[in-house]
Amino acid sequence: MGCKVLARQEIQQVEARVLESIPSLLLMENAGRYVAERVAAELDTGSTALVLCGMGKNGGDGYVAARQLMTLGVQTMVWAVGGTANLSGDTLTMMRAAQASGVAVHDILTTDDLEACSWQIAAAAYIVDALTGLGLNRPIEGLMADVIGIANRADAPICAIDIPSGIDADSGQILGRAIHADVTVTFFAHKPGQILTPGRLYCGETLVVPLCRIDCLPRDGESGELIERHDVGRYLLPRPLDAQKGDFGRALLVAGSVGMAGAAGMAAYAAVRSGTGLLCVAAPQSVAQSLWSRVPEAMTFPVPEANGKLCAASIPEISRLLEDKTCAAIGPGLGKGEGIADVVIAMSRTGIPLVIDADGLNAVAERIDELKDSLSPLILTPHPGEMARMLGCDVDTVRRAPVEAARSLSERIGAVVLLKGSTSVIASFDGRLSYNIAGGPQLAKGGSGDVLTGIILALLSQGLTPYHAARIGSLVLGRASECVQKDEKSVLARDVIEAIPMAYAR
Repeated sequence: MGCKVLARQEIQQVEARVLESIPSLLLMENAGRYVAERVAAELDTGSTALVLCGMGKNGGDGYVAARQLMTLGVQTMVWAVGGTANLSGDTLTMMRAAQASGVAVHDILTTDDLEACSWQIAAAAYIVDALTGLGLNRPIEGLMADVIGIANRADAPICAIDIPSGIDADSGQILGRAIHADVTVTFFAHKPGQILTPGRLYCGETLVVPLCRIDCLPRDGESGELIERHDVGRYLLPRPLDAQKGDFGRALLVAGSVGMAGAAGMAAYAAVRSGTGLLCVAAPQSVAQSLWSRVPEAMTFPVPEANGKLCAASIPEISRLLEDKTCAAIGPGLGKGEGIADVVIAMSRTGIPLVIDADGLNAVAERIDELKDSLSPLILTPHPGEMARMLGCDVDTVRRAPVEAARSLSERIGAVVLLKGSTSVIASFDGRLSYNIAGGPQLAKGGSGDVLTGIILALLSQGLTPYHAARIGSLVLGRASECVQKDEKSVLARDVIEAIPMAYAR
């Protein structure tokens, strides 16, 4: 599986286990030393660094980093934001050790103090952020906000310890004002706030330092994971020399309507490009012929329609087509029409894995609880707007808490939910959770979701479980978009499909 992603409470549990065998001062020393080594590697001997320290344990890591930087030949100063008079425990111990090693520690208690020390930030070749860490749970304001603003305006690069100050570690939301880091050195595992936007945009390069034995971390399935490219090789093994098309599934795609045959065509093309053995496309009679010419590798079957769209009369023919199929998908380019929800729900009663996307999701949004009675393993692939309609909330609520939204819908109907976005969240009803950060703005164009549906359908047909088909499908889409050798503004959905072989090769 991928790299672990641990929420604030999970990190606290890991720390508790680690501290059963390692003194807290040693743990803090190791954390600060890694930061110092990372910063010093980019500086010449005699360069100047400025460490911004808060009053908690994150500040303690900062004092260690300051002392270690001095030993590595970097002239280091500290701004103690909030002062040193009220420090306690390990942070106080590390502050005194830093002073004893020659680090100049300046109390920053007022704006006058800030102005008096402003020359130091201009002289610094590097800034280390150790102000708030993971424990922040309220908006930053006042003097702390002023310090962050000055740091962000400086010319020097910034290294954040654990997470940029001002980022909520669980949600990635900005709490008032946040440090824009160039690199973040984080401990034990990734944090959700480093992966979800907007927090992800503030972290720069994120380096994970374990600081503990693997047995101190949650087991697979007990925590979130960041999907990585080696996951593809784990689940899609080389095909044997005597392979036949029947070995890789028979998939049915139900898609298309008058004016939106292109969406069905792209989903179908992505499915055959992604490895499905045999693909059938069921489409309204008036568009079926055009789909045959778009994707000749797929068999196309016309089904009854009403005004160029699926209707309840389509169900018997679709049910017949499903009789020998391994998996199915419905949604791309269906449009809005009476009876589409009936088709979706009927397909969910067949028992074969089913991907529901786009207009398929919109059709059942007001009848979403009927999917609780599904006999089919389900994968739902909404974007935030579709998710909001299904949950009965506004889009901003989904964007502020995508993990909660995905988990809520997944548990509610017993499905795998892939909530699409710059960071996609994949939640399973059994509690498993994955994040995908592959891809970028080149996917911000019509047709990308249709391509994803086709990829996931192909992975289901090749025997992947719904959860892994959603995970790997999301990754393949993102990697394929990264392989396209065009300016991101010029990338088309069909360019991404053509790059799927390169994504697999990587």
